[in-house]
Amino acid sequence: MENENQRVRLTKMLLKNQLQALLLQKPIGRVSVKELCQGAGVNRSTFYQHYADPYALLGDLEDDIIFRTAEFIGRIGPEKSGRQYLVALMAYVRENAPILSVLLSPESGGGFQRRFMLVVLRRLRALDPALVESELTPYFTQFLLMGNIGIILQWIQNKFDLPDERVAEMIYNLSDTLVKAAAANRPR
Repeated sequence: MENENQRVRLTKMLLKNQLQALLLQKPIGRVSVKELCQGAGVNRSTFYQHYADPYALLGDLEDDIIFRTAEFIGRIGPEKSGRQYLVALMAYVRENAPILSVLLSPESGGGFQRRFMLVVLRRLRALDPALVESELTPYFTQFLLMGNIGIILQWIQNKFDLPDERVAEMIYNLSDTLVKAAAANRPR
């Protein structure tokens, strides 16, 4: 990405911005290259120099968002508790709600959901050494992923009716209960 010249970066940014706008209106399967190019002000041939189809552009957009999320999470100080970390994360979700509401939705296929939540959980694991691995870890992780995504989507759909701190506290308490259940089910 560093080797790309400024014009290429600008073109890709315009296409990603247009894709974001279109995804708020319709699913990716109904997004055409023609509307992407018209909205971004680029030629179809330029689009095809960079992407095979709208799905490839979506993959690039998802990668960017995962990268930005990981960067944001990395800037949250290591001195923060799990609760403080989640409060900061909820502010990030609120700030990026339009695109996250689309990409985290069940209609998105789930690949982005999983990647997003794994980035989040990696950091939580680093903050909380009580999270132990066992043969049940994949089951508990899946439960955490889907439950927390559901909470976040409901919060976005309700137009952020609860303060960031309250949503973070809810996620933390529910997750903590699950972690304790996982520890209790660990073979001895």
